[in-house]
Amino acid sequence: MSTLLQDLKFGLRMLAKNPGFTAVAVITLALGIGVNTAIFSLIDAVMLKTLPVKDPNELVILRWQARDWPKHAGYSSYGGCAGQGPTGCSFSYPTFQGIREQRQVLAAAFANPGMEEFVVIAKGEASTAMGELASGEFFSTLGVKALIGRTFTPEDDQAGSPPVAVVSYGFWLSRLGADREVVGKSITVSGVPFTVVGVAAPEFRGMQPGFSSDLWLPLSAERVLNPANRVFDGGFWRLQIVGRLKPGVSPEQARAALEVNFLQTANSAPTLGFKPQDQPHLMLDSASRGFGTLRQIFSKPLLVLLTLTALVLLIACANFANLMFARAISRQREIAMRRTLGAGRGRLIRQLLTESVLLAAAGGVAGLFLAWQGSKALASAVHNWWALLSLDVSPNWRVLAFTVTVSIAVGILSGLAPAWHGTAMDLAPTLKAATGPSSLGGVSGRRSLLRDGLVVCQITLATLVLVAAGLFLRTLVKLKSVELGFNPRNLILFEISPEQSAYKSEAVKRLYQQMTDRVSALPDVASASFSRFALVGTNLNSDEVWIRGGAHPAAAQVDTLPVGPRFFETMEIPLLEGRGITAQDIQGSKRVAVINAAMAQRYFAAQNPLGRWLGAGQDGKNTSEIIGVVGDAKYNEVSRDVAPTVYTPLLGGRATFALRTAIDPRTLIPAVRRVVRELDPDLPIISIQTQAEQIEKTLFEQRLIADLSGLFGLLALMLACVGVYGVVSYGVAVRTNEIGIRMALGASPSHILGLVLRQSAVLTLSGVGLGMAGAVALTRVAKALLYGVTPTDTAAFAGALVIMPVVAMIASYVPARRATKVDPMTALRQE
Repeated sequence: MSTLLQDLKFGLRMLAKNPGFTAVAVITLALGIGVNTAIFSLIDAVMLKTLPVKDPNELVILRWQARDWPKHAGYSSYGGCAGQGPTGCSFSYPTFQGIREQRQVLAAAFANPGMEEFVVIAKGEASTAMGELASGEFFSTLGVKALIGRTFTPEDDQAGSPPVAVVSYGFWLSRLGADREVVGKSITVSGVPFTVVGVAAPEFRGMQPGFSSDLWLPLSAERVLNPANRVFDGGFWRLQIVGRLKPGVSPEQARAALEVNFLQTANSAPTLGFKPQDQPHLMLDSASRGFGTLRQIFSKPLLVLLTLTALVLLIACANFANLMFARAISRQREIAMRRTLGAGRGRLIRQLLTESVLLAAAGGVAGLFLAWQGSKALASAVHNWWALLSLDVSPNWRVLAFTVTVSIAVGILSGLAPAWHGTAMDLAPTLKAATGPSSLGGVSGRRSLLRDGLVVCQITLATLVLVAAGLFLRTLVKLKSVELGFNPRNLILFEISPEQSAYKSEAVKRLYQQMTDRVSALPDVASASFSRFALVGTNLNSDEVWIRGGAHPAAAQVDTLPVGPRFFETMEIPLLEGRGITAQDIQGSKRVAVINAAMAQRYFAAQNPLGRWLGAGQDGKNTSEIIGVVGDAKYNEVSRDVAPTVYTPLLGGRATFALRTAIDPRTLIPAVRRVVRELDPDLPIISIQTQAEQIEKTLFEQRLIADLSGLFGLLALMLACVGVYGVVSYGVAVRTNEIGIRMALGASPSHILGLVLRQSAVLTLSGVGLGMAGAVALTRVAKALLYGVTPTDTAAFAGALVIMPVVAMIASYVPARRATKVDPMTALRQE
């Protein structure tokens, strides 16, 4: 320990003697470590953090896998395994009833259908809130206590029990005014009064990491909130089941015991179950990190960004290693003197590594600060994109461990080669040599090759990052230029959900008619309509319909969107044949439908679709007459191809209103809020924004990747150019005498300039060539994140092929120009 302290003290003194070198080294490492730590902080918040509950590693979530999906109509793919083929996390209520009785393997279990949005009236003010329904064992299974009052129990989850609610700490602060007497008071949820029985512990926000639930209701509340939902008779699969393993029980033992019950209930009435050849099998996954929806959304983008930051860190490491090479060479006479006086080579290597680790530690501290600020900015950007999403990116032990590990690894690995080669020398020639780098040209030939190799590696990695950045930027440009099929300019959108405010179907129709009339009468509003979902808004509804009288009479899976009168005129979707949906279609008993051109072409070929019939419902008997054909318009995502789409009259439920304006649509937001408030002060606006803002939000993932990869590309380019500058500068310093003699013998400045630049050009072109070859092989991994461009996109590769050599030559020009200023007489006197 005393020797280590001596090394630390001496290393600090040596670094303090050369503040310029120390500052450059620390800044270089801070940039590389900082960007990696920032992205790791996001990965930690999304993918690694465990739930703040008792013994989270004992929790398991059930899922099933089969050859095909169940054939009953009541299956909904909720949970973290949605969209992964014939695999689901949703179960029926009878299955849950049987599983929670398996006390030989489970200490407890609860069912949870996921998060929902409710209209809540608290303290006389109506607004939307995110909530979860859960069985009565929810809090006891998780081991979550109440800060105030109590949590609900299985007794609260019985049919006919008084409706109770547990609110979150954040909801208690923001909506209930931190009322310490809140227990026993009433709030209204979707038109139903609930008694608040407790406030959950501050650290618990729900089962979905990144999302915060505002309140929790017993599962039995579904009977009064949504009486039509067939949850409790098994007709609708939408429950995620989480259990806590009994001590000593392995997940495989629990799976085998629970699968028997699952298979019995999966094929029982009233469900149609699985086909015999598709019988599912049960699986148990760890639920320590909660439900996996957020991990599914962000896993690929975050891993791509982490890969890019790792490349940036490698470039920074190569730069740092070159700096340490230069420092070791400049100290060769000092090192030779120490070895002459008895210091062993191992002792000197340890001293040089100590200095390297000190610099890396300082870079890690600075990088941690940069990462903290950067990750906060990224989390804020994510929250602005998705208001419901709130990521906790504050430093924790995992982030600190990551930074410390990376810093130590960088210090040792980047400093080892310079320390090894810096202590390998012939003592007598080194002690006799004059001071200065020019005297060491013959001694450091192998070291120069290593330094050149490091610069080639930097340029190779920088080229890879530039190509990736070009691909993602090109993807964003392509997405922004996609033809949407409607006019997104001068449109303002606002969403309401009357049925959650206790409106019945006929009252909803009247409200929508009144709302349309009132907003249409606003100054500078040219047209107004409504639809179930906004176009290009990530929501999508898909149903099976029967084509009657078409070229293909079989059942077809199509997109469906209920809309209001004048919807196509408001959105400026061209009417190709027939007519659109009118107010009479909303109020009348005749069922009608409008289809898009893609559906007309696929299912009706050369026939006229007008007057044909579409069958809906499980038996296809609910028929609608096709009254019109409209142009193809993007539905939920810009990157998704337009599918066959059926537009039907919107008769109730949630709706998004669209207003076509003659002025900047944002100026009408106060007027829209006033209209809604005048019609019903207890009806909250769920969201209000322009159509352009809506589209930008759907492109957030692509924009985030493009912006960050562009930033990483600039950073990689800068670090690579610093490396080129350093190597060329050192080469000029080593060859000062040679250059002076050449000039004394008649070499012109342009000849010397070309001599130096050729050295840089060889390194640059070698690195660019290797980088291009690597990019061809590696960019295919990111194919799923690209749109409209291929992994070998010519423009992206050409951009990197031009930018990297040009910037490297600019970085080489300054030392090359300095070489032309060498005084020949000074060089001759030294010789």
